[in-house]
Amino acid sequence: MLRDKDVFSIREVAFAILEPNGKISVIKKPIYEPPTKLEMTSSINSVSLPVTLISDGKVLHNNIEKIGKTSSWLRDELRHRGIQDTQNVFFAEWRLEDGLFIQTSSPKSI
Repeated sequence: MLRDKDVFSIREVAFAILEPNGKISVIKKPIYEPPTKLEMTSSINSVSLPVTLISDGKVLHNNIEKIGKTSSWLRDELRHRGIQDTQNVFFAEWRLEDGLFIQTSSPKSI
């Protein structure tokens, strides 16, 4: 549903609302809004699809291997961010351009 709204990574979303009709409304974070004419003059280095590493607390080991990392790398990254248990992670993804994104089960204030 997010891809239908031109959102390819959950990290782009400031707010997502599931409407009564079953459709989704999305407000992107300002950094992910369409560029202005001035911004369009700068070059884009690369674009890649995000790879989901954790979904609802479950580690997707095959995806960790796909990005050339290990499970111990992921554990270290989680601990570095104060997360001791993957059960506390709602969603985690990796994207080449900006690395690891983690959304815990109880989101912190932005």
